[in-house]
Amino acid sequence: MVPGGLRAEVWDLVIEGPTYRLEVPHARVSLAAGFIFGRDLVLNSVWMDGPRVHLHPVPGPAKEPTLKQPLLIHNLQVAGGTVTYAPPPPTGEIVLRDVALDGAIGFDGMLEVKSSGGLWNRAQPLQIIATQARLKVSSRLDVDVESFETGTALTRIKATGRLGRVGILHPDLKVDADLGLHDLRQIEALPAMEGRVALSGRWSQPGDSVHLETQLNGSGLRLAGWPVDHASGRLGYYAEGEGRTVVSLALAGFGGQSQTDVTFEGSRARATCARAST
Repeated sequence: MVPGGLRAEVWDLVIEGPTYRLEVPHARVSLAAGFIFGRDLVLNSVWMDGPRVHLHPVPGPAKEPTLKQPLLIHNLQVAGGTVTYAPPPPTGEIVLRDVALDGAIGFDGMLEVKSSGGLWNRAQPLQIIATQARLKVSSRLDVDVESFETGTALTRIKATGRLGRVGILHPDLKVDADLGLHDLRQIEALPAMEGRVALSGRWSQPGDSVHLETQLNGSGLRLAGWPVDHASGRLGYYAEGEGRTVVSLALAGFGGQSQTDVTFEGSRARATCARAST
């Protein structure tokens, strides 16, 4: 602490909650006068070097953050961070590296978030390309996503919408993706696929679950080695229990039209197919 200057320097700080752990090797904080006297939680600036955030959802209802007063930060600067998200099995851990933050919390203006890349740890790991986002974070830590862009070497994903409050996130996001089908090799029950499809839909989190519901369209595809001129339909993912994926596709190719409906529950698959020749 620097007397009179309302500044503090911190080493090896650890903050832990039910769903997260924050480790900060080194930080500098400039405090507003009201913070010292307990009137409010206003920080002139916060700088962190190399923080590590580990997120791990827990079963049961989420709890409100423990903040008793609004939090306001005029200038937040973070460099060299690492964010790890560890969902329940069988979903693999997601790691974002070299995370940087620049902006404000609780004031006008945006919080800019960037990452140089990362990894989705699966049986066949997926490399995540550079990620960037523009967030509006309120003094109660409610997060709105003005823009979000990430992806892999084959896939690009964009999202906007409401993320929820830190500690009790309930996302309701509009998602658009340009999906490289080769990335779906992670799902063992699926046949080999090549080509690209466009997805547009919503990602939401009712209760403790996660729902993804999208419409898809694609042309010039190959499914299990067969050419498909055009595909359109619906893709849904519902995380309750073992997880359920529902695919309903109208396919044009193979010299005719066909309708395919597939449901995956855990590692099990159930499919029906109706074909109409032209």
